[in-house]
Amino acid sequence: MGTDAKNQQYVAQLASHVPGRIRIKLHHSSRRVHIIRRIEENLAAQEGVQDVKTNETTGSIRINYDARRHDMPGIRKVLEDVDVIVSDYAGTSIPEGEATPGGAKNDLTFVGAVEDLNKWLSTVTGVPINLKIILPLGLLGAGLWTILRNGLAATKIPGWIFLWLAFDSFVKLHPANRASSAIVSCPTDVVGGAQ
Repeated sequence: MGTDAKNQQYVAQLASHVPGRIRIKLHHSSRRVHIIRRIEENLAAQEGVQDVKTNETTGSIRINYDARRHDMPGIRKVLEDVDVIVSDYAGTSIPEGEATPGGAKNDLTFVGAVEDLNKWLSTVTGVPINLKIILPLGLLGAGLWTILRNGLAATKIPGWIFLWLAFDSFVKLHPANRASSAIVSCPTDVVGGAQ
């Protein structure tokens, strides 16, 4: 950035991201017109950045970029090059390319959020906690308790909803290995019979 802003870094929060488009929101302290314009100009000058739109009132910056040229760590690096540090959620900055315990890159998904919370709780309490098991079991318990108390009738919250949430959360928190679930195709002469 310019010499007047040398060593000045601006903190932003990731608002949304799909390959080719990212939207961030600058922290309140960085929502000054001259800062936002400078960031916009510097981003527009970066290779692979196609379009930059800003909202000076909300501190929102939307960047359209070439997804073939930059992946998520790459676009974070572009933002760091213009002195913008992006955190995935308030108060936390996730270093470029940091992996979750399962080896997957951090992203804004339900599984990513549970893994982040799991890691944080384990660090704070010093006890290994597995929310991938605790969360579905808690929902299962709530569902069984509600059914025993109210039956299957649709009272306030039917118990079967908790049972479905328990099943759904377990499936989402334990994705099947894609390689082992590949569909095997049958040759046409076997399916259609010999011609």
